[in-house]
Amino acid sequence: MDEVEVSVITVNDGWGFEIYRNGKKYIEQPTIPAVLGNIHFKTKEDAQSVGNLMKSKIEKGVIPPAITLKELDSLEIRK
Repeated sequence: MDEVEVSVITVNDGWGFEIYRNGKKYIEQPTIPAVLGNIHFKTKEDAQSVGNLMKSKIEKGVIPPAITLKELDSLEIRK
């Protein structure tokens, strides 16, 4: 099984995350997925929550691990 890790990163005026698969950068997500425009996460915790959801999808074999607006709402991500 692949080893999948989430790393929260700082970007300009907010937060983003990167996902590493077997030690190699797999996804770089500096903005909130599914939201139009270049909007960064407002908090480190929000970035971590969405990163963890994406990690879970990857581990379950959901490729691409797309995030929906409904999922963002269920995680109470501030846009």
